[in-house]
Amino acid sequence: VDGSAHTRRAVSFLLRNRQWLAPRGRITFMHVSPGVPRLSSSASNTALAAGRDAEFASATRDALRLADKVGVRYRTLRVSGDPGEKLANHARGNHSSLLVMGSHGRGGLTSLMLGSVAQKAIAGCSTPTLIVR
Repeated sequence: VDGSAHTRRAVSFLLRNRQWLAPRGRITFMHVSPGVPRLSSSASNTALAAGRDAEFASATRDALRLADKVGVRYRTLRVSGDPGEKLANHARGNHSSLLVMGSHGRGGLTSLMLGSVAQKAIAGCSTPTLIVR
């Protein structure tokens, strides 16, 4: 989850259709922050951690509110690195039954130039993936 309107649409779709998409009721909301090297000063690392905490809270707020509203149990996960790779690794390593992602709708030449988290995640795992636009 990244806090975008695309994510909200994907989460809403998942929650509305959870009896088919998540029949076992296990949902993980994952947020991936860009990888940043550790800094040499403790104060800098503390500031970086505080910034990441704020970013995580902002990115997950709407998704968690929606899940709480319908009474769905979930877990949150936050990691750092390349989002497409981290999503694929998590789905593969946890034997996920479905990966649900929002799409910014970039296609064609634009997605080739910018790269695509969805494309990278799909290419990196064999987990069925639902892209919501």
